[in-house]
Amino acid sequence: MIRRLPALFPLLIVALLAVATYWLQFVVSNERTPNLGNDRGDPDTIIERFHVDKFDARGKLAMKLDADQLKHYPKDDSADLTQPRIRFLSGGRDSTWRSDKARVTERGDHIQLIDNVRGTRVATPTSAEQVLTTSEVALQTQDEIAHINKPLILTQGMTRIDAASGEWNNIEGLLNLTQVDATFPRNSNQAK
Repeated sequence: MIRRLPALFPLLIVALLAVATYWLQFVVSNERTPNLGNDRGDPDTIIERFHVDKFDARGKLAMKLDADQLKHYPKDDSADLTQPRIRFLSGGRDSTWRSDKARVTERGDHIQLIDNVRGTRVATPTSAEQVLTTSEVALQTQDEIAHINKPLILTQGMTRIDAASGEWNNIEGLLNLTQVDATFPRNSNQAK
């Protein structure tokens, strides 16, 4: 048996090399997984002072999005924003939305604004500035529509409207509200 040991030594070395090669291949192939780390839900990108411009089909600036911080999550291709500011610039109806935080999904077409949400439409020569405040808003950025499923307050000049929910279409200039309680200023011509 001892005489055969020198003859088996090369086979033993080859077997050890085969096992080591198999183990190394297993380790390397698991490290090359394209979504390594994505299952944990960790962000793959963090950007401070984030800014992006969105253009319409004609190449005209339609929307600006700024945030103090963006965290991108590759698992579902979403992003969390801190202190987001969204400005719509189409059709002469400029409006701005702000909140404490936001969740962006579907390539920026849907933005969920969360906590201390404030939407503002600038004043025109015929109407005062409109300000909408609530706790949560779902924005469809392509259509400039805000879906509000939480209680909201809308002010325009001295007019105040409280509602249970609503939809604000910025392009068409329409506001649909449910369960409304409104306070209108007294007309100065009637007060005598």
